Amino acid sequence: MWIQKRLDISWRRLLASLAFPSFILDAETLDKKIAALWDASGRCHSMTCLSVRTGFDLLLSAMDLAPNDEIIMTAVNIPHMFQIASGRGLKVVPAEIGSGTLAPDADALKSLITGRTRAIVAAHLFGARADLSPIREAIKGRGIILIEDSSQYFPGPAEQLLSDVRFYSFGTIKTCTALGGAVVSVRDEKLMAAMKTRHESYPRQSEFSYKFKALKTMLLKFISGRAAFGATTSLCGAFGIDIDAAMYRATKSFTGNDFYEKIRKKPSAQLLHTLLQRLSGFDGDGARLHKERCAALAAKLARRYELPGSAAPDHVYWAFPVVSAELKKRMPGFREKGFFLSSQQGICSFEENSEALKNSRALTGDIVYLPVYPELPNAELDRLEKMLLD
Repeated sequence: MWIQKRLDISWRRLLASLAFPSFILDAETLDKKIAALWDASGRCHSMTCLSVRTGFDLLLSAMDLAPNDEIIMTAVNIPHMFQIASGRGLKVVPAEIGSGTLAPDADALKSLITGRTRAIVAAHLFGARADLSPIREAIKGRGIILIEDSSQYFPGPAEQLLSDVRFYSFGTIKTCTALGGAVVSVRDEKLMAAMKTRHESYPRQSEFSYKFKALKTMLLKFISGRAAFGATTSLCGAFGIDIDAAMYRATKSFTGNDFYEKIRKKPSAQLLHTLLQRLSGFDGDGARLHKERCAALAAKLARRYELPGSAAPDHVYWAFPVVSAELKKRMPGFREKGFFLSSQQGICSFEENSEALKNSRALTGDIVYLPVYPELPNAELDRLEKMLLD
């Protein structure tokens, strides 16, 4: 059985994360080395943090915000991002996105801007990069901060900063995962300094908790192998366990109580060491080949299915989503043939019942993820394509 998504980390790197002697590592030095990958141009200031949630919370705390100030956010994101903004006393204004571009329409967005708008958060979804140039033009000179949430889009380190703030995520299921961590780049030096000052007061993630996560990820990686996942799926079926939901829960971050206590920590030295190694050894050629392979498949499927992000200026295919109620009904048949299609996801539409967010609701209602990743052999990809088009 081909699982919906493979973890983007090798056994060698996982073993190193578990066995490397953390006491010889210096977290501050590692943080500076990672930041230098983005700051070499001198046009931005970067730092690492435990997660994008951590960075977003830090950013809002460092901004001079008043209760009931407004923040416009792409209407589709993970629930925690909306929670953090609302928890700061901000009014979240959801912006509808185009199904092809996955970006807010600039003209429609202009109508959402008021005198209390302080920031716009644009999320790059499913690995597709939204074109933000129309939004930049719409807010030029208005004192509104443009924030890119690039949790699902990572083309490689050292990409030029085109917005005011950008977040990259390296959580468990992300491209170039370090089993956690995020990089935040900020154009304004004073704003970055304020974020760093607050960040310094946070306790550091324990090395034990990071190594425990490495052990857990090793188990997930073993289960995600073709033979092991097939056996696990059969076993779960025999006991009435929803394997899709179980795998989602296993990779979910910051669950349970004390959410803010969990995110308000600095990354461990071992996490930073793993992240630096992953970024320094990023396989740009492999990423390019994966993108070309997915683009070729998307071109063939486009005549039958709606493909979110198909009109985006760039798509690295962190996930391969299809919006189709018909395909969602056919998922059991694909699983019987060895392809684990999934509709389980961590994203949501900010207002599930809003008629003004039709595209956003469709994305979170009828989406199906295909098991397309570099480890899937060409012969199996051809077989999957034939089943999708039959």
